[in-house]
Amino acid sequence: MDFASNFLGIIASIVTIGTFVFLFFRWYFEQHSSPVLFLVCAVAAPVIGGLFWNVLCKLKNWPYHMGGSGNEPHGWHAFTWGIITIFPVVFLGVLVGRKLQIGNWSLLLKWLVSTDLLVIMLYTIFSGFGAIAFYDSGVRPFIEAMDLGYAKQEIAIVLLWSAIISTASYLAYLVLFPLHNTETTTVRLLLQIPFAVLLSALAVLFFLCVAAYTQAFDQLKGFAAGFALRFGLFCGIVYGVVSLGLKSALK
Repeated sequence: MDFASNFLGIIASIVTIGTFVFLFFRWYFEQHSSPVLFLVCAVAAPVIGGLFWNVLCKLKNWPYHMGGSGNEPHGWHAFTWGIITIFPVVFLGVLVGRKLQIGNWSLLLKWLVSTDLLVIMLYTIFSGFGAIAFYDSGVRPFIEAMDLGYAKQEIAIVLLWSAIISTASYLAYLVLFPLHNTETTTVRLLLQIPFAVLLSALAVLFFLCVAAYTQAFDQLKGFAAGFALRFGLFCGIVYGVVSLGLKSALK
């Protein structure tokens, strides 16, 4: 891409991501009364899973870390990546979406034995299957063989990657359809897909426009894409989970 295209790509990425974050945060602060919890979890949810994944890769001497061509997990490793990186997202997302008071131990205990626990478990498991669906389907080698050029290739890959994983995790909600309280519940929950896809694609676009390919830069791009995917899922969960029914084993 030439200088003008790179410059426009950088500006478009920053403005769009900034606008999304601003509008979502404003919506949350207008609807809820715990901004500190939200801010902490919004940062922690995308980071914790990625951090644990990299620690696990280090301990097991796995080569994956930030991913990228030739460094992708497969099979059981892909499933593990999905589980580890998405569990903090859905756990904290549901926690924030329900506006739980962390200091109220009785309410917290009641929540921990509620249907939300089933939501978290299924969402995490389906995310693992989504990771397998992408990494073991041969999507990346197929796109790389199309010779689209590096920039178009990376955009196509991140679009499919984020779409497959966010759609797979969304299927958990469909399994729990009896918990959908309103006619709009399914639609509200569905918004996590465009949130995740849009932010992931913009994160990759930004890095593609900033500098040419290097291995170190590619790893940084992978980190940004992973963070953006998980942040988009977190926002979708916070927005949609309030419309899910909640039943607890404790009265």
